[in-house]
Amino acid sequence: MSSRVKNIFTIAYIFIMLGGCAYAAQGQSRVILTDFRNVNLFEAFYAYDKKKNDYVFTKLDRKTYKKLSPENKAIYKRVKKSNKIYIASKRPMPDFIRINKRQDAYKINKYNLPAANALVFDFQKDKKYSTALYYALQIKKYDKKNKYPDLNYRIGALYYMLGYFDDCIPYLEKNLSLQKPFAQKDTRIMLADSYNLTAENQKNPNEYYKLALLNADKVLNNYEQNAKMLEVKYNACYNLKSYRSAMAAAESLMKLNPQSADYALKYANCRGALNDKQTELIYLQKAKNLANKGQKNEELMNEINLRLKNFGVLRK
Repeated sequence: MSSRVKNIFTIAYIFIMLGGCAYAAQGQSRVILTDFRNVNLFEAFYAYDKKKNDYVFTKLDRKTYKKLSPENKAIYKRVKKSNKIYIASKRPMPDFIRINKRQDAYKINKYNLPAANALVFDFQKDKKYSTALYYALQIKKYDKKNKYPDLNYRIGALYYMLGYFDDCIPYLEKNLSLQKPFAQKDTRIMLADSYNLTAENQKNPNEYYKLALLNADKVLNNYEQNAKMLEVKYNACYNLKSYRSAMAAAESLMKLNPQSADYALKYANCRGALNDKQTELIYLQKAKNLANKGQKNEELMNEINLRLKNFGVLRK
């Protein structure tokens, strides 16, 4: 007898001894498979309790199994049929097997929120943000008891990572509206950046620049001098024609990175907007020198040269 056949007989014997033990709720309308862990046969059922409008674990023995509704038994059979046979082991299950099993569990029943929640983290970890977002939105659709209060933050963050800045804003704002928001600093950073990046496409861009500035200031005042937030503040203030505030942000950026030609140019922009042409020229020349020393940025260099040409002092 081959070792493969022996393994199959061993697993079959274990299954018989376990008596097909699972967990489910008696008299429930729906049975939902939960997450797989180290057990290679399915480990448990997750049952929906109508009275509680919640999902709970309940012990089910062989006698109680016979009382399950036809729908419940059909789900039970689908689970058993879909589950691949692996030799039981105390070692952690490989990631790809665990993820496949979670996906199978969710396909069997869309109300399996624990499996969907685990898949959000699985795919986000692998930087498969679109797939992670799909499962997060499924949880949002079926989570009637708000068992995942951080979900708005997670959906907003996934939209942000995918570059859908307009879509991420409502979810991140909902997160901030909570009594105890999740990851408040990161939420405000993403909101500030999103409002800033989408402002030009709005009918009233100034409202978006104001919201970008509000969130950027919250980060800068309560957490840290974040370069990204200073850039947002500069851009928002400059577009709102608050040139002195924009200049202060540019000064802070130059302190963080004195070798940045872009930051020197930002400072020159503010001086020019305030009609301080002498200082504007000094910082335009400084920006050109820094651009020549640093990494090549043709677009930035062309902008600096055009500005210097307008002064009539373009130098090589």
